[in-house]
This record gives sequence, C-alpha cells and structure tokens, in this order.
Amino acid sequence: MASKLNREAEYLNALFSLTLTPTQAGRAVSLIASLTPIERSEFTSLADSHHVLVRGLNTVLDRSTRDGDTVLAQWATEELEKEHKRISTALVYLRDICEELESANCPITVMKSLDHYPDLGNDLDLYSTADERAICDVMTGKFNAHIEPRSWGDRLAHKWNFAVPGLKESVEIHVQRLGQMGEHIELARRFVTRRVLKVVEDKTYHVPAPEERIIVATLQRMYRHFYFRVCDIVNSAAITVLDLNLIYDGAQQPLQLVSLDSVPIGSQDGSGRGKSIKQRSIFLPTGGRAEFVVTGPSSEVKVARLMTRKVDTGPGGDLSYNRPLFDIVTSESG
Repeated sequence: MASKLNREAEYLNALFSLTLTPTQAGRAVSLIASLTPIERSEFTSLADSHHVLVRGLNTVLDRSTRDGDTVLAQWATEELEKEHKRISTALVYLRDICEELESANCPITVMKSLDHYPDLGNDLDLYSTADERAICDVMTGKFNAHIEPRSWGDRLAHKWNFAVPGLKESVEIHVQRLGQMGEHIELARRFVTRRVLKVVEDKTYHVPAPEERIIVATLQRMYRHFYFRVCDIVNSAAITVLDLNLIYDGAQQPLQLVSLDSVPIGSQDGSGRGKSIKQRSIFLPTGGRAEFVVTGPSSEVKVARLMTRKVDTGPGGDLSYNRPLFDIVTSESG
C-alpha cells in the first residue's frame, strides 16, 4: 500500500510540474518515459481523474519531440488523439443541448466543464433558472435522453442526470439551486444573470463570470470531494486578469495602493519603509493580490461600485469584460 501511495504522489508531482511549470518539466517527462505500459495507463488514469490529461500530455509531447524521443512522442500523440476525439464529440452534443434548451426558454449556463479546457470533465455540468419539467421535456423529447435514478440528495439539490444516446458523458443539470442541499438560490441566479460567452472549438457557450467560477469550484470542494484536484489549482491560477476601478455615480475615484502580493510599495530593496501611491486603476495578473485604501462614498452617492474593465487577453485567452465586482453601500452604523 505504501508503495502504491508513493507512486501516486510521484505522479501527482509530475502532473503539477507538467501543467504549472511546463518549461521546467524535464524530470516529469523523464519519469513518464521510464514507465512501463501498465504504469503509463495508471498515470493517464490519474491525470484523467484530475482533468489535466490533455494539458499534461501536451507538455510531454512538446518536450519529447524537442528531445528526439520518438517513442514517447508517439505514445503521447496517440493518447491525445483519443482524448481529443472524445472531447470534440462531447462539445458538439453540449452545443446542441444548450441551443435546444435556450430555444425552449430555458436559460442554460455551462458550469465547471469548460473551465478545464482543453481538457473536459467526465460529465457535463449545467445550471438553469427554468422549470425542471420544461428541461426534462427538452432532454427526453429532443435527445431521447434517459433520466437517471435520483437519490434523495439529488432531489434536495434539484439536480437531474441524463444519459444521452451517443454521448459517453452524463449530462447533469442543476435547476434553480446550487449546493449539497439546494440551499443556494439567490447566489445560483448569478450564474445566469452574470453569465458570459465563451468560444470553444468554434462553438459558443454561456459560462459563469470568473467570480462565479471560483464560487462553484469552492462549493464543489466543500460539499462533494473534500480534497483539491490538480485541475482546481491549474484552473484557478489562470482564471482571469483584473483591471480594478472604483466608480461613484459614473465618476472614477482614486485608489491608494499600499502593497502588491503582501509586499509594501517601495520596500522591495529593504532600504526604507513602504509607502502608498495614488492610482486611477490597479491591474492584477492571474493569482495576483493588491491591498489599497479608498475614501468611502458619501450619503449623496447613489451607486458606488468596484469593477473591472475589459482586458484584451488575445484570441486564445478567456473573455475578460467590463463587469461589477461588488457595490459599496453606506449605513448609519458604518
């Protein structure tokens, strides 16, 4: 047992290296090159369960090709071709399901599944504010889907699972609620009211805004699995960039920047105390953090909002658009 656990830990370390630091993944690629066919099967199975099979093998293929390891490159190519075929098939079904539901006045948002792209999870997760009967009618009538048996937990959470002929993955639709007991109702609506468009393989889907992506990932960790997968780290590390702006009734407000990533401004060389600098906006990369001070709105201000501006992340990047992060509300006790 200890040997099996040690080997799994070794594989997990390799997956983190392949996905988070691909340019420094030489040892991980060497490990995979040394594995037997059975061990490689165990490795790919683990990568698949952590939803990083494609991202990990892309690094293996790139590195082995550059190093001239044709055997390893051929193996990675064959594994990637099989996974790409599965994913492309699932994406076609997913697009068709979303379009049919939208046409039937069932607003639908794809949760979690596309966060892993170019990987894809083992089921297709969706959320809708529509009535569950309308959703079931579309799934059974348009796709001849079989409604899977529902546990008491599924009923409490208002969750339905469908098996669609020709589709390997199960389709899981959360209806009007999120959470283990279906306790999140108002929060869940944000997944439709704040959804954005995402293009994957020339197909367009509605997905949650970046903030809701973090929320649903957190809920899943809390309620379902109680551990972190490699994809949770990789997805969160690359979720989005922010261009922070403070707006009071349409007017830009100054931000007094104190530190970045817990390092006081002006203290990096150790020669003196930190200082603050006035900024119109603060740009944060993925995984970045800023500490800043603002002057709160007066009682005359009608709308006080912290928002992020649109950031062009290029044709291969996530859509980063103008969106509010939260509103500031004054109170007599504040």
